Amino acid sequence: MVLAGVTLATAAYFPGTAAVPILPDGWVRFSQATLDGALVQGKSVLVDATADWCATCQVNEAAVLLRPDVSALLKGYGVVRLRADYTRPDPEIQKWLASVGRAGLPVYVLYRPGRQVYFFPEILTDDTFTRVMEAQTPMSPSSCLPASRACSRPMAD
Repeated sequence: MVLAGVTLATAAYFPGTAAVPILPDGWVRFSQATLDGALVQGKSVLVDATADWCATCQVNEAAVLLRPDVSALLKGYGVVRLRADYTRPDPEIQKWLASVGRAGLPVYVLYRPGRQVYFFPEILTDDTFTRVMEAQTPMSPSSCLPASRACSRPMAD
């Protein structure tokens, strides 16, 4: 906690010294163009709107989103993972948050081709997240992990 304060203080006194956030493996920095491009290509997209100062975001990431098995599940489904890091205010992320009717963090949104946008609850649990992904993401043999339990049951709409 103190380290975060030191980092923020350093950035305030010495603009440009704060490090660019490092993205977790498999995640891409959010941009509306990247989101739109993936959707045009018919891909499912998970947007994680987060911030370093958001305690709930940090817990959800550690407990669910950044776990290796969840990463493998998302990769197996071919889900594009976009990270909308709002640690520092960003006009593009702010505009996207407004477009989905949200003003605070965390926000987890799943876009699927030909289906309604799905909003995950603010507090994620492994079981709930996995069940939703299995039910909400189209499966195909080429994008399914053979050892995954996600491959063992038919899709529900």
